[in-house]
Amino acid sequence: MSKSLEAAALMIAKEVVDNGEWALCWFANVQATAHLPQAEAWHADIHFIAHLLSRLPNVQGPMELRDLFSLATSSTSPERVLQLTESPMITLAKGDTLVHIQPTAIAFWEKLGSGPKGGKKDVTAYALFQEVNESHRSSVANWLRNLSSE
Repeated sequence: MSKSLEAAALMIAKEVVDNGEWALCWFANVQATAHLPQAEAWHADIHFIAHLLSRLPNVQGPMELRDLFSLATSSTSPERVLQLTESPMITLAKGDTLVHIQPTAIAFWEKLGSGPKGGKKDVTAYALFQEVNESHRSSVANWLRNLSSE
């Protein structure tokens, strides 16, 4: 078993032990979809989530993409229209100077002489993915290796 898969299994096991409600949902989902092929199990999950969301107040659906991104009309309530917002600015401190940058500028933070507040962090990263083939697996492993700030 790979280390990342082992870590993911440990995370799930810890959640099952620590969170009783989550455990009940997990086991119910596993039992309900155990006999289905994987693609159908995902389809069942989508329908179940849609059912749960339909029971929430103030949640309208299903919705077509064209409706989701259309401009408000007199027959459309303003709450149903999504609008693009500007990307938030990120504030970097360099010495006594504060610099406001777009999130895309983070790729250049080493050139700007910046780094994480308080120095480098010790982070354990996990990637949960469906292993399609060996090249997909190696792409994910490569992405995780490149995630390091060193």
